[in-house]
Amino acid sequence: MIRKQPNRHLPGQPILVVESNHPVIVGHRTDPSRRTEGNHSSIEHRCTPRGSAEATTAAVEGIGSNARAKIPIGAGGETGVLARAFARVIGEANAKTAALEREVAEHRRTEAARDHYAERERLFSAAVESSNDAIVTKSLDGTITGWNPAAERMFGFTAAEAVGKGIHLIVPRDRLTEMHDMLRRIGRGENIEQHETVRLRKDGNPVEVSLSISPIKTASGTIVGASNIARDISESKRTEHALSRQIEERRQIFETSQDLILVTDSQGVLIQVSPSSQAILGYLPEEMIGHSAIEFIHGDDLDSTRGEMRAARRGRHTRNFDSRYVHKDGRIVKLSWMGNWSEPVRRHFFVGRDMTESWLAQETLRESEQLARGIIDTALDAFVQMDDDGTISDWNSQAEKIFGWSRSEALGRNLGELIIPDIHRAAHKSGLQRFLRTGEGQVLGHRLQIEARRRDGKKSRSN
Repeated sequence: MIRKQPNRHLPGQPILVVESNHPVIVGHRTDPSRRTEGNHSSIEHRCTPRGSAEATTAAVEGIGSNARAKIPIGAGGETGVLARAFARVIGEANAKTAALEREVAEHRRTEAARDHYAERERLFSAAVESSNDAIVTKSLDGTITGWNPAAERMFGFTAAEAVGKGIHLIVPRDRLTEMHDMLRRIGRGENIEQHETVRLRKDGNPVEVSLSISPIKTASGTIVGASNIARDISESKRTEHALSRQIEERRQIFETSQDLILVTDSQGVLIQVSPSSQAILGYLPEEMIGHSAIEFIHGDDLDSTRGEMRAARRGRHTRNFDSRYVHKDGRIVKLSWMGNWSEPVRRHFFVGRDMTESWLAQETLRESEQLARGIIDTALDAFVQMDDDGTISDWNSQAEKIFGWSRSEALGRNLGELIIPDIHRAAHKSGLQRFLRTGEGQVLGHRLQIEARRRDGKKSRSN
């Protein structure tokens, strides 16, 4: 490096300071009486031609020993010529040294960058090789240029079998147009994300995949190919199809069920109502959804229904229970429910069967039985009823009076053994069997007098 700096040499004479092999022009001396702190020179005498020659010699010697020296480049004669020539040589050497240092530094940076990119390449290759997704690279004409182990597992072709072949190797015939379209899009610089399609295995079986495709570019940005990442979604698709089928089946059940299906939140607000609500309660589903279920339940059954819902939320399976709902026209609808609480979705699920007709029929039968019982119990004649085996199943109060056995004593006994005399038992038994076999009997529709045995052993005449 060359720099100008004042020194204590001849006035107006440039001096070259050489330090650590770097010659420096230190400037012109203008005032021999001035001193500057930090001056490189301690020469204070007037420089003579002899002194200049000696200074030049000292500078040359100092260069070889890395010592600091001054070259009087302003000296006259041969000394000055030599000094100036020496300064030029030193300057050129310094310039070349600096250039070499820059070249070495650049080389080191290049090596570091090369090592950095080599490490990145190694990591990238390791990631590609160990990926669970099939990674396939190809040129823009569709020729396969890269094929990782996951691609071998997914498609069945080894890298040796696939590389160099066209990508149509794994593309079904009906997907070729799709493939060419994707290559054109990649050539325009587009990225294709999570495109679901079908590819072929070596054995000819299809495999459902999700493709992510991106352009491969050179350092200058030119697109030279495409990188495909294929993920096997066959299992997830099977699961998805099974779930869709299950949802559709349940939707069909929900839509076509003749039973009433209700879904409520934890507060009893209706979330879903099956279309059967119109036939059972007279309301369209949309007329009920958003309303509390208690708006439709008969007032006398509110407490029991709430109790069932609370029991379900406490984790106990809800048992079958009955409750009455009020039809849109005001009549009572009897429903038999099966309900359950789902904690994951925090919903009550209820399936109710319309038991109104059955309930009315049972009520009618119960009333009829009560009426018949009233008639039987108040009849002046003995009423005895038996089953197919001749076992007594009913015995009214008048029968108690006539035959002497109480109702509890007679029920479950064989009629023939209890009140039929021994002499008539065979006829009684054969007549019962004939009636059971043909439905016909001589005594049907007729009032007859027969002998019967009383508890005290006496015989009585009965009509």
